[in-house]
Amino acid sequence: KDKLEEIFIPFQQGDGSISRKYGGTGIGLSISRQLVELHGGKIGVESEKGTGSVFKVYLPLYAGSEQHTPARRIDKVSAPGMAELQPVVLPPDADEIFHADNRHLFERRDKMVKGRFSRSIFTILIVDDDPVNIQVLQNYLSLENYKILTTRDGMEAINLIESHGSIDLVLLDIMMPRITGYDIAKRLRTKFSHFELPIIMLTAKNRIEDIVAGIESGGNDYLSKPFDRRELIARVDNLLILKESVRESIKLSNIEYELDIARGIQLSTMPSSIPELDSLKIAVRYTPMERIGGDFYTFHVHEDNSIGILLTDVTGHGIPAALIASMLKIVSSILLKYSCYPDRFLAEMNRMLTGNMGGHFLTALYVFVDGRKKTLLHANAGHEPVLIMNKKNGTVEENNPRGRIMGLGGEDDFELAGRDLEEGDRIVLFTDCFTEAVNDKDDFFGIDLLKQTLLETVNMDAGGCADHLLAALERWTGEKVFHDDCTLIVVDMA
Repeated sequence: KDKLEEIFIPFQQGDGSISRKYGGTGIGLSISRQLVELHGGKIGVESEKGTGSVFKVYLPLYAGSEQHTPARRIDKVSAPGMAELQPVVLPPDADEIFHADNRHLFERRDKMVKGRFSRSIFTILIVDDDPVNIQVLQNYLSLENYKILTTRDGMEAINLIESHGSIDLVLLDIMMPRITGYDIAKRLRTKFSHFELPIIMLTAKNRIEDIVAGIESGGNDYLSKPFDRRELIARVDNLLILKESVRESIKLSNIEYELDIARGIQLSTMPSSIPELDSLKIAVRYTPMERIGGDFYTFHVHEDNSIGILLTDVTGHGIPAALIASMLKIVSSILLKYSCYPDRFLAEMNRMLTGNMGGHFLTALYVFVDGRKKTLLHANAGHEPVLIMNKKNGTVEENNPRGRIMGLGGEDDFELAGRDLEEGDRIVLFTDCFTEAVNDKDDFFGIDLLKQTLLETVNMDAGGCADHLLAALERWTGEKVFHDDCTLIVVDMA
């Protein structure tokens, strides 16, 4: 009886565990109540343990026909044990809104699938205990010419994947009876990598902890119910394009094809614009190498004139490194709540990535700059130090807290370094392209020369400083395209 009110709340059930005996998402009664109330009605329930439940729907009665009898307005209706029901009137443009929204329902994403990508060659397995969900997904994907397999049982899904041998992607519901989607994903990851069998987790619980659990269990991506058809197709297409790219890179000896794919993936992960804040001026320069590496950076902007900056460098080259960089984009958005705490941010990122990078690892740093309080917090995972230049004193300081590289497991204890800033201070973040660049005599550019060059930019703005540092690197190496990705972020305290 204490659950009778809760069952009408979206995503709530009498048994809320994700491995309960009976399936469903917990939105059926909520939708039913909304439909009834849109008709000006009311829904209620009476339940007795061991006997059963009775749901009663009360609707206002309309007498007459639309063609011959004028509509009789129902101002209110009463039902035994319920409050009086008030009329519900839809807006006059409701029909127009509905049709406008559905005009785009069957738009084909031709731009995504040009070239070598053909949907008809891919087989997708849908795993969901709800037949309605399966039918909706099947309808959407069949329109895109995918081959579809379905099952409502988790163990059957595992057996089907292991025996079928040609399933390209799995749409996996998290809340399954007897065995959860998390457990299914973990089981599959013991035999199939993220590249061999992409998994999209389907969940009605879109809390951050649920999303994190899905990724940690082996999911490549997640989709919250109810979902938009276009978003579903976009996410499916993206993962299969990446899968096909890996497959093609293995088959083809033409390395240029792999590089073009990897370059496109990597560039798509980078921020499309540079944040603008009142007290901080930011300049970014990113120069990809010919043999695509795995640099990644992103920003977390706060309303109080502060910003978090993540900069990483993935080991290796080509598509695997670019795919890991694309994973970092999702992980960094999930960890937004830790963006004010660099040490905790890196610890959570390390926990999520360890075991999910296929033998790769990465260095990373995260800084949080408060433009209003003029403070800096910094945590580092085996990355290059942050340089802080004081224009008044003409000095450059290295800020380099202790922390291990990511992806190797072990400790998550990242040291947090903090310091006060002054107006005019310049903060420089960079990858090892600067320190490891060599000239024709095999001499390294190194951190000391970088600091000396930085002091030459006292009278330049952030953009001028970034250009000056890159020009110095080009003169040192004699090249405009380096042997490693080169990422440079300059932040000035205005």
